[in-house]
Amino acid sequence: MIETPNGQMLGIGNEQGELAGLKFKCKATSKNEAFNLFHSAISPGLDHLSYIADVPVVIEKAVCIDMKNKTTSLRYVAPYQTVTIPSEPQEPSELLMPIYALYREAKNNNSDYYRFLCYFKIMEGIYNSICPQLRKKLKK
Repeated sequence: MIETPNGQMLGIGNEQGELAGLKFKCKATSKNEAFNLFHSAISPGLDHLSYIADVPVVIEKAVCIDMKNKTTSLRYVAPYQTVTIPSEPQEPSELLMPIYALYREAKNNNSDYYRFLCYFKIMEGIYNSICPQLRKKLKK
């Protein structure tokens, strides 16, 4: 059992004795509230584990079972498709370095709000900084 400010979580192990899942029981008025309670309860612990082990820790899927209404909801991270990276060397554009960094930050983060902020900052950077710089270069 893991104690959190939002309630107790039960750790579930796999055949190798590793922590493979968590079970969380709560009272909520909607599935979104239940998911938010779960994520706010577990996130500090996962952040700490990620820090001390220096590894990314991802919640692959979360299942919400509504006992009263007998419904099940699922949130999951879709796997990425296999991609072949071109073998010829490509120099990253100096102009796009901040965009690359924000894009990777958005792809690696679980928070929808933070991802939205990253994508917003990418668009803001393109329209407010990169486009004017490109126009000046094209005029020359």
